[in-house]
Amino acid sequence: MVCENCGGPLVVRSDDTVETIQNRIQHYLPKINEVIAYYSEMNLPFVEINGEGSVDEVSKLVKEQL
Repeated sequence: MVCENCGGPLVVRSDDTVETIQNRIQHYLPKINEVIAYYSEMNLPFVEINGEGSVDEVSKLVKEQL
């Protein structure tokens, strides 16, 4: 596998596994929800953006909200 940008070899880290990613999500999701709750309670503006699209799609959504 080769990087599309620089042509260098792609390296897979030993901690890039499905299990590790699931653990990260389980660890960070409560913290993310705390931040959302904080801004909601303070009536401070924030926008939720669905990050499940391509980089270009998500970037467009972010730029539209700025």
